[in-house]
Amino acid sequence: LVFLSNKINIIIFFLLVVILFDPQNVFKKKLKMKMLLLLFNFSIVRGQSMNPGIRDGDRIVIDRFSYMFAPVQRGDIVVMGYPLNPNLDYIKRIIGVPGDEVKILAGEVFVNGRAMDEPYVADLDETSYMQATVEPGHYFVLGDNRPHSSDSREFGLVHEELLKGKVDLCLWPPTRVGLLD
Repeated sequence: LVFLSNKINIIIFFLLVVILFDPQNVFKKKLKMKMLLLLFNFSIVRGQSMNPGIRDGDRIVIDRFSYMFAPVQRGDIVVMGYPLNPNLDYIKRIIGVPGDEVKILAGEVFVNGRAMDEPYVADLDETSYMQATVEPGHYFVLGDNRPHSSDSREFGLVHEELLKGKVDLCLWPPTRVGLLD
């Protein structure tokens, strides 16, 4: 799957380069924009739930294409519709995929009985305890800033139809431009 995902990312990158740097001017300007918007969305992060890796005001790229060819994986950062109001977008990390057993004990996350290695989490929410079995077609999500995140601990599992895309890239500010962990 990693190989397939890397191949897809290479294809997407190639398409992006061809669309943006079209030397033969094959694609009209409006068509170029439509193709880019079909594959990617650009968004400004609002809120602190993904600190320290993603911060309020960061500009991110939402890849709406990858999940057409590869499954959602534990650890992916996603933009999703908030389950209680799908018109609101939330950015979270996938912790549990269908079939997983997720437990949180004093803020430490266990998936299928194994403690998760989460170097992206700065502070645990030691008051957090819960257990959930991830149902088919659903995901368990958490923000990286656990004490200050509205996530599956609050609103439950997230239906796959609410996932809008994968986030791998921060475009702004310049000091943090690059791939996200």
